[in-house]
Amino acid sequence: MVNELEEVGQQYQEATTKDNNLKLLFQKKKQELEVMEKNFLSKATVLQVAPNNKNYLIVCVGQDLHLSAIKASSCLQQPVVGDVVSVQGFEDGSVYILAVLESNVMATEQTILELPNNTLIKAKELRVETQSYSLSSEQHQLNTVTFNLVASNVKQVSENFEVVANLALSSFVNSHRYVSDTDRVTALNINYSSEAVSKFSGKVTMLNGHEL
Repeated sequence: MVNELEEVGQQYQEATTKDNNLKLLFQKKKQELEVMEKNFLSKATVLQVAPNNKNYLIVCVGQDLHLSAIKASSCLQQPVVGDVVSVQGFEDGSVYILAVLESNVMATEQTILELPNNTLIKAKELRVETQSYSLSSEQHQLNTVTFNLVASNVKQVSENFEVVANLALSSFVNSHRYVSDTDRVTALNINYSSEAVSKFSGKVTMLNGHEL
């Protein structure tokens, strides 16, 4: 009788141990599945864009799963409503838009590339080819050893225009300059030469000098 009780007790203990192991295994698998659900890579469609252009409401393609996502710094193109994007979720519950896969921007609209904060682009050689080029900036500074500009037409409009150079050379076929107020030239020596005709016209014409 004692042996039978010991055998039943041993079987009960083994069953309890096995049951505890199954519970631990179940909990572990459940935790792994929860992590896998949070850590995912998916394709989604942009539904809404926040005014700050950083937060987005998206819906995963093929699933009725709505998520709030943040644009990753590596995603340069600014997503718009209707774009198909690549998104990734992480263990902490955050979701990031990694790239724009299909753009919903019309051909007549602007595609915006947004660079984070202060950006430096480094390249051995950089070329930009476009039909139309426009640069808008509050302050523009160009530092270079050699600067060449080749254009059919050049127009400069400025409230103040200043040129400082050690040597300035200009060559024209025809030159016309219009000054609405006063044109003043101050120099140590002035030398004007003409191969044909030199003409000075004015209502009052004056030449002053110690020697003429």
